[in-house]
Amino acid sequence: MEQGPQLQVKAAQELNFRGEHLLVVEDNDHNYFYLEVVFEPYNLRLTRAATGSKALQMLKSGERFDLVVLDIRIPEMDGWEVLRQLRISHPTLPVMGHTAYAFETDRKRGLELGMNAFLTKPARPRDLVETVHELLMTHKI
Repeated sequence: MEQGPQLQVKAAQELNFRGEHLLVVEDNDHNYFYLEVVFEPYNLRLTRAATGSKALQMLKSGERFDLVVLDIRIPEMDGWEVLRQLRISHPTLPVMGHTAYAFETDRKRGLELGMNAFLTKPARPRDLVETVHELLMTHKI
């Protein structure tokens, strides 16, 4: 049984994170805090964009991000549109969908639009960490 972030500390020593920078597109404070707690032991830097337009602005700013964690239901511009525009400007940047949209059609749509992975909230800490690790190792930019 998953026991939360403290269970992950041992695994953190085995994973090869090197301070990679994740852009987390998430408007819900509770959900963002959950991701902060999950990723804290892993030497990953998180930057938050609470709206779709803010996420695109940050990506265009020149700041380097190694991966995007993207919610779908966000203010101003939904995650689908963020993903469409992101794929034009950053075609190789890995994107992990992390959303409450749990239908198979949503997962399929995300992958067709260019998501590299799709996790349904609430994702288990182990699934989040392993998916981010896999994406960072296979999509080095």
